Amino acid sequence: MKKNSYIAVFVTLAAAIVILHNSMYPIAQSDLQSGFVLRALNRFFSRMGCDVILTQYMIRKLAHFTEYFFFGLLLTITLRTIHKILHNVFFLELFLSLAVPMVDETIQIFYQGRTSNVIDVWIDFSGCIAGMGLCYLIHALFRLFVNHH
Repeated sequence: MKKNSYIAVFVTLAAAIVILHNSMYPIAQSDLQSGFVLRALNRFFSRMGCDVILTQYMIRKLAHFTEYFFFGLLLTITLRTIHKILHNVFFLELFLSLAVPMVDETIQIFYQGRTSNVIDVWIDFSGCIAGMGLCYLIHALFRLFVNHH
């Protein structure tokens, strides 16, 4: 493997560890984090003159989708770095895009005030798929552009 491959694997593993570590926070600490983001975003929308008021629930679900969106991006980039032919790793991408959220939600069962939620697994998986899809789209557009010029 090339140096870039090792870096990509390290960054992707680090992202997975951060995601799983976030699941280990007790509910009080998790509420503080999402509450900070909630207040900041509501202030931002208010200053922009928008009548949007976000809720804690919305922020939590958006956080799930967002962190897994970036994980999906990293996962696809990493596997593309290791294996140059995309279709050889597609099922591995799908497996990891579902396995990590399942482990994430399972970890939460063991921490005070946290619960496991199947809906969150689907939100996480959707975030991964969206991140993967963006990588595939950029790759396809790049190939289309290069082939036409």
